[in-house]
Amino acid sequence: MHGLPIARPVQSHPTKAMPPCRSPLDRNRKQPAIRKPTPTTGRASRATTSIHGRAVRASAGAGPSGARRHVIDDDDDDDDDEDLDYRDIFHNFGEPAEEYDEEVDEEVSEAEQEAFHREHPRRAAGSDEDEDVEDVDDEAEDEAVDGFGDDASLQQLLVLQLKGQRKMQEEQVKTNKLLVQALAARGDSGRAPPRAPGAGHQPRRRARPVPPASLPLDGVQRLFGPGFRKQATQAIAPQWFKRVGVSDVLLPYNQTAPIAMQACGLDSGDIDLRSGFDGQYKSETSRLSSKVKQTLSNIFVDQLMTLNKLPSIIDAGTANPPNLIAHRVAFKALREPPAGFSPDSAHYQYSASWHAAMDTSNALMNFENPLARKLLQVDFFSRAAAKGLLPRAAQKWNLGSLAYFLLFTKARLTIKSSAAGREVYGNLKDGADAIREIENICEWLMDPVACPTTWPVLLTIREQNPMYGTTHQPAVA
Repeated sequence: MHGLPIARPVQSHPTKAMPPCRSPLDRNRKQPAIRKPTPTTGRASRATTSIHGRAVRASAGAGPSGARRHVIDDDDDDDDDEDLDYRDIFHNFGEPAEEYDEEVDEEVSEAEQEAFHREHPRRAAGSDEDEDVEDVDDEAEDEAVDGFGDDASLQQLLVLQLKGQRKMQEEQVKTNKLLVQALAARGDSGRAPPRAPGAGHQPRRRARPVPPASLPLDGVQRLFGPGFRKQATQAIAPQWFKRVGVSDVLLPYNQTAPIAMQACGLDSGDIDLRSGFDGQYKSETSRLSSKVKQTLSNIFVDQLMTLNKLPSIIDAGTANPPNLIAHRVAFKALREPPAGFSPDSAHYQYSASWHAAMDTSNALMNFENPLARKLLQVDFFSRAAAKGLLPRAAQKWNLGSLAYFLLFTKARLTIKSSAAGREVYGNLKDGADAIREIENICEWLMDPVACPTTWPVLLTIREQNPMYGTTHQPAVA
């Protein structure tokens, strides 16, 4: 646009003047006054408005040629350190900026009006058809051109620019509607399944590798691994609890190997598989069997401590463990018979106070202590089941298991001195001595005179072993 007027407003409608342009931020505040140029002095008049927080000053008559300039200053800076020529503004719109003479100002303005009216005949004629469009666009146009005062040329440029942007948006909306219709016509086969909210920002999770169905016999690894170790433990524990004290304290490998193989998905009857299992997992199976024995034994004693309100045994295998001082006196009282009965007597040596008590007739009865019955019938089995060691079908005492736990508890409640002279908790060692002592306890349990009791569990065990005195083998039930 050549030689556009700056100071003179040009009406875009012949019958109606363009309404004042105000943005929502400027409507609630007083508009600054606009000083028009003085023709006699030729000095520049300035009209200051706000465009995105910046001050715009329209000046006329500046310079020797009288060309008008726009100077844009920052509100926070009083120094005019940044001047922007109106020609640069027009250049942003793709219009050439040339100097013009003030004498042809009126002629250019009239030519511009005629050109504008020819391009917009309906707006020039004030037709009713354009009324609807004007009503919708007035507010947007007012906001866009607010702050230019009487500068009609800039107003026209911004109005045209806004109209072009709205036209592009309308075309984009139409295109989107056509795309949606085309996708809907294709059906579900043409669109991806919907994602949950926020799923696009989450990394994809890799599928976990499927564990092998059976324990690998590759000749390399020597450990079961977490999955197979758990399965083997849960299979060995019930069998150990059922057979302990019959012939051994710890189940021999030839008994635990078939149990572990079946639990790990291997056929224990296959000679080749058994040979491969023995070569890779014999040591691991033996350690696992020993771990099962120690875990169940510790659960029993720890629950006994809990019922008697004593601190748990910590670091039992070390010298001077932390709770040993608190256990020294209490352990002696729990290990020995009630007051008035000698612990050195063969008749009362197994009648420990933790399970024996005086009945209503003041007679010593074994397994009469209510805390001991709770331990033997409820708490021990509950804790073992919580560990996945003893299922409900295996929660049944027999003569050998009862004798073993009585012996282990007596050994654990005994505080000894180590080779270095330090106090340590006692422990039951596997071997022939332990089996001999278990047999002695079995004989004591089966003797109604030596071991008087009213405990139903022991009475049932005696009924299940009528020939015990002749075979010397406790029944495994």
